[in-house]
Amino acid sequence: MEAANLMYLVIIGIGIFLLLIVSILLIFNTSRKRVLSEISERQQQELEFQQNLLKNNVETQERERSRISKELHDDIGSTLNVVNLSCNMLEATIANGNDPEIPLNQIRTSLNESIVRIRELAHVLYPPVLEKFGLQSALQSLVLSINRTGQVKINLEVGKDWGQMTLNEELNIYRLLQELINNTIKHAQASTIYISSNVEHDTIQMIYKDDGIGLPEDISLKEGMGMGNIRTRTTLLNADLEIKTELKKGVEFIISIPVKK
Repeated sequence: MEAANLMYLVIIGIGIFLLLIVSILLIFNTSRKRVLSEISERQQQELEFQQNLLKNNVETQERERSRISKELHDDIGSTLNVVNLSCNMLEATIANGNDPEIPLNQIRTSLNESIVRIRELAHVLYPPVLEKFGLQSALQSLVLSINRTGQVKINLEVGKDWGQMTLNEELNIYRLLQELINNTIKHAQASTIYISSNVEHDTIQMIYKDDGIGLPEDISLKEGMGMGNIRTRTTLLNADLEIKTELKKGVEFIISIPVKK
């Protein structure tokens, strides 16, 4: 009898042990599936993000190329056509024995206009002051040129203790702020822009804010207002972007950029 009871207890113990093993395997399998699903979802999100980043880069480049092409064709091309016509007029004037001063003046004026426009276009493509004197000087030059237009007043307070940055990183910061300023001028109806920075440990915290109408709640409208380009630049800088906005009360961008001391 005791042997039977002992055997019964052993069988129950084995059954419980097997049940525990099965339960552990089920839990492990379920957990593994969940982890694999989360990894797959994260990888998909990263892939979509990289695709969007590439798309934004390509769109930005194509938009810039289109703008440059239009500038060359409509502005500089037209001016050089005037030079060509003036050259024909000069030939006719000389052939007729008349004073060539008038067509020569027209040629000089048109050539000077073309030189100025080409220089302006070159500065837009790559500001020479950035390479020669650094990011702070380039930003000061940009702000000065915009303040002269009277469209908006920019207050710039950026420090110089920014650590070591490559020229490419400085250019990305420059383009990022340029994009933010352009968005404010185009969409925000603002009168004043404030740009400041401070350095904490190995991070530059750059603060950009305006006193405009703020960003809309519709995310699609936000993305259509240059936000894609802004996010692309922050990603290229490995920076964190925080946006604070309220309708009729402006917008604030806090950009945290890691740098090497």
